[in-house]
Amino acid sequence: LKLYSKELVSKPQIVVMNKIDCPDAKSHIKEFKKELPGVKFLEISALTGKGLNELLSAVLKKLNSEKKYEKI
Repeated sequence: LKLYSKELVSKPQIVVMNKIDCPDAKSHIKEFKKELPGVKFLEISALTGKGLNELLSAVLKKLNSEKKYEKI
């Protein structure tokens, strides 16, 4: 992101890997973790709905924390 925009790097982020229902998903996830150690991400399948509740919870948590920060 910082190569694209320095401003984006400072914004709150939730990294999501979609299509975990695909046959090659496990190998892609393993490769992603290897290339970007320390990056936390959610695994979802929009097709099957797997992980969507966790994503929604993460979004709500992030939004609530940003609202608290804005009030200060």
